[in-house]
Amino acid sequence: MPAQNLHLTLAFIGEYDDPVKVKKVIDSVPLPQFRLSLSEKGNFGNLLWAGVKGNQKLKTYVKELRDALRAAGIPFDNDKFVPHITLIRKATSKKAYQVHLPKAEMTVKKVSLMRSEVKNGKAAYREVLNDRYNTCQTCL
Repeated sequence: MPAQNLHLTLAFIGEYDDPVKVKKVIDSVPLPQFRLSLSEKGNFGNLLWAGVKGNQKLKTYVKELRDALRAAGIPFDNDKFVPHITLIRKATSKKAYQVHLPKAEMTVKKVSLMRSEVKNGKAAYREVLNDRYNTCQTCL
């Protein structure tokens, strides 16, 4: 994944025609500032990811955000929250990947509504800054 595409999905909303409403919900849930650290690596099928160390502030925020989305009638994938940052999509190899995760930490201060679009077979993520986008993904 290119560095500009690295993100942590909090709630995948998919096709939705009112991003202004989504942004209002995001703004209504206070985000506590917290530290985020990478932990183990893993995979979902052919998707390789870096995990995020257990963080109670993050888990509590995601629960409150999802509760607010649900209360506002905004549909989202209600899969179990497994905090991770995707590193490689459609990974194929005859040998096991040797991915070394450096020690990495950051302070989370902001959540953004993101739009994903596929161009030439590659996904690109952009922050939704106005209401003309309709594919929503709430990310750190």
